[in-house]
Amino acid sequence: MPAVVHARQVTDDTLVVQLAGNWQLQRGVPELTEIQPQLNDTSRIRQLTFEVLDMLAWDTGLLTFLLQLLDYCHQHQIVVDQSGLPEGVRRLLALATAVPEREGARRGATRLSWLAQVGTATLAAFGGAPALFRFVGEACLVFGRFLVGQARYRRVDFVLLLQECGAQALGIPPWNFWCCRACWP
Repeated sequence: MPAVVHARQVTDDTLVVQLAGNWQLQRGVPELTEIQPQLNDTSRIRQLTFEVLDMLAWDTGLLTFLLQLLDYCHQHQIVVDQSGLPEGVRRLLALATAVPEREGARRGATRLSWLAQVGTATLAAFGGAPALFRFVGEACLVFGRFLVGQARYRRVDFVLLLQECGAQALGIPPWNFWCCRACWP
């Protein structure tokens, strides 16, 4: 069962967030935006509580969601009652929020200028060029050796390759092809 989050208002100023399902990152976790409409009514919401229904498993996906929710509530002066959460989740949240975040520890998303974006795209496009040129060069050398008769290969492999690229590639049944093999030198 996937992770599910619902928010319902039980009193004029209290919102209950219901959590259910499998809250693991590999299975996908809901975004905070799923309960954002109920949270945006901050003129009336003053308290937030939790209710856990059939939570099968959880990992850091649940903790990340809850930390985002706690941060939102802190910014909007909403009191959070964590007593409805499992004991292990409450302990990890307390541990995660015990030490204040160091100034400058969080990386901000830096937007590259258009020239830097063009340069990055160009470098990514031509990053595989040396390997491509090496492959084409080696293929040309091998084909040149084949043309002058100096290539080393097993003739059986060459015939099988011709068969796979020829009649067999067209969908002609192999028995039609093999019956003519007796005529080959």
